[in-house]
Amino acid sequence: MHTADPRQTLDDILNEIASRPVPPNQREFRAILARFPQFETEITEFVTAWIELEYTRVPDAVTDVDVDRVVNRTMSRVMQVLHETASSRPISNLSGAIRAVGHELDSFERTVGIDRTILTSLETRLIHPASIPALLVKRIASALARNADTVRAYLMLPPQPATAYMADRPPRVRQVGFEEAVRQSTLSETDQTRWLAEPPDPLLARK
Repeated sequence: MHTADPRQTLDDILNEIASRPVPPNQREFRAILARFPQFETEITEFVTAWIELEYTRVPDAVTDVDVDRVVNRTMSRVMQVLHETASSRPISNLSGAIRAVGHELDSFERTVGIDRTILTSLETRLIHPASIPALLVKRIASALARNADTVRAYLMLPPQPATAYMADRPPRVRQVGFEEAVRQSTLSETDQTRWLAEPPDPLLARK
């Protein structure tokens, strides 16, 4: 599998794609996007235009309706690949992922049903992954337009110290259970009770 050369420009990448005898298929298109995620929009527009051009070169016996049908079907596949690629992209910064989908932190909290203290603890991975409810994983994934496994992978990253440290070794970070995080939150008693009744995510509980 080819690796991306950081010195490659967009023109270099498009020229490399155009050197193919035919437009890339679904597997090849997915691989290209994985190599150059920073040019996802430009590559998609280029490949889509190429596909449309190819189908306008078919014999006259094929009608415009046939061409439109094939192009629309191909466009749908391209959009599906884009969605799958975006939804499985790793999360490295939770706040950034929240803002990337148009949420502010407050609106995200309301959508998911948590408060700022729980959100901060999730972002810094200060909650034991094995104690996090499956419903919370599902709601976060839905709000971020990501798949659940991507969210689980983020929640299982090493805990992040709340402040910078000067010692040779990083400070030991204390993780808490989800139950403790909920009880220390500003959520209403009703919301706390509802969350405390939720079972932990079985896939996180195995880790």
